[in-house]
Amino acid sequence: MKKKSLSMIVILSVLALATGFGFAGGPAPEQTPAQAAKDQPVVIKGKVAYSERVDQFLVNGEGPPAQLMVVNPNPKLLGQLSKSGKTVTIQGRLAGGADLLFIEKIDGKPYRGGPAAK
Repeated sequence: MKKKSLSMIVILSVLALATGFGFAGGPAPEQTPAQAAKDQPVVIKGKVAYSERVDQFLVNGEGPPAQLMVVNPNPKLLGQLSKSGKTVTIQGRLAGGADLLFIEKIDGKPYRGGPAAK
């Protein structure tokens, strides 16, 4: 009798779980890492650098530590910051991947950049 009761409980539990997932509409579609990172807001404190090797401006983050490539460079402003070696606070968002930065503000001031360099 005990085995029969235990078997019934197991069967009913399995059925309950199976039908419960059917009512929930199934699992949510998964995001790729690039989709999850896209337009993710970020605040980073660091220094601007220019890499001749890749012909791009980079932000070398000190907090949090990271190296991000600027996708909307303003060569005049970023060139000045690169030469000064000044640590700045940059607000922006990750664009299309975890290492691509779209800058919106530098030290609280609105930033206007151009298209990505080719």
